[in-house]
Amino acid sequence: QWLARALYWHAYIDYALGNQRQALQGAQTALQAAADCADARLHVQLQATLGQALVAAGRNDEALPWLERAVAVKREHRSGKGAAVGLVYSLIALGHAQADLGGFTRARISFDEAFALVGDVPHEVMASAKGLRAVVLLWQGHWAEAQDAATQAAEMLAAVESPVPCARIW
Repeated sequence: QWLARALYWHAYIDYALGNQRQALQGAQTALQAAADCADARLHVQLQATLGQALVAAGRNDEALPWLERAVAVKREHRSGKGAAVGLVYSLIALGHAQADLGGFTRARISFDEAFALVGDVPHEVMASAKGLRAVVLLWQGHWAEAQDAATQAAEMLAAVESPVPCARIW
């Protein structure tokens, strides 16, 4: 179990740093290790991470099944306590992939669900969500809405005092 967790974190750090090739290889190796130790929660998180890395690599069609499975399980096992950050970020990645493939209605549903889970509570994940939502709105030519979403992202970044999401969304 410790090996699977270490491999997960290594893959996630590669993903966060933009090393998608290494993140994808690492997540697949970690998925096997998680399956071998029967850690169901880690297995689901790895599916989400693999999907997120595929989105970041521009392989959205491949990302959809991974993210859809992870979101389904995370919804089913949600305790209702806390912000459900893993589910929120998986929904954001899913929405981004859906939009990139032209599924703007489905993307809006994914983003709306993510926003409903957290609300307007300042959080790094929500800053990323609003920034990525701005990108999707730009793709659609909704300039005023995109500017509003980007402004909300910037305000949330200031509220949480974190420059990292800013670098990722711009």
